[in-house]
Amino acid sequence: MLQAENLSVAYIGDILVLDGVSVQVEQGKVHAVIGPNGAGKSTLLKTLFGFLKPKTGEILLDGTKITSTAPHERIRMGVFYIPQESGIFGSMTVKENLELAAWLFRGNKALVTERVEAVLNQFPRLRERLYTKAGKLSGGEQKFLELAKAMMNEPRYLLIDEPTVGLSPAMANMVYEELRKLTGKDIGILIVDQYVDQVLEIADYVYYVELGRVKAEGPVDYIRRGEFLFE
Repeated sequence: MLQAENLSVAYIGDILVLDGVSVQVEQGKVHAVIGPNGAGKSTLLKTLFGFLKPKTGEILLDGTKITSTAPHERIRMGVFYIPQESGIFGSMTVKENLELAAWLFRGNKALVTERVEAVLNQFPRLRERLYTKAGKLSGGEQKFLELAKAMMNEPRYLLIDEPTVGLSPAMANMVYEELRKLTGKDIGILIVDQYVDQVLEIADYVYYVELGRVKAEGPVDYIRRGEFLFE
């Protein structure tokens, strides 16, 4: 389990962006974080991945504190972050982007080839574009490539920030179809997105964040029955 306990985070001085936030992510489950813009949702993901250091609180992975662990070490531990901003290299081909994502085991060419083949089977649309420069892909295809790069490392936990931002509704639906497929792979997912209806379709548990605090939380079925657990 990946956990955040009582996290407080500030960008400048004592102005808190997160104020005592606690969340947890179980393998094989999808946890969604919803709330208005500026609530601290993206900050939460960045802190869980190690890009930001909390002023207070702890981050634990399977009961072990990783609060001070560097992001690249968290990747080795199975925690992977997919940012809202594109993380692909537009001047490189799809194949080159996938191979670059395999830096954890870059010395094992056979394993790199095996993992590339595995993710191409998972994302067949990318196989058709394998030697296309990533910058030439459509917005939706670039999101598929982001997901494929993450899957190259066989992650245990995925932190996904706004996977459908800037996409057409049709492309957003396709991205969510791929995310649904990941839910059966024993991967814990913590996802932030403005497409709340689609998030709730795949979520098991939901956190509502406002002004840097978890104002409500509960299983997705509670939300549908109007029984969200407000503070």
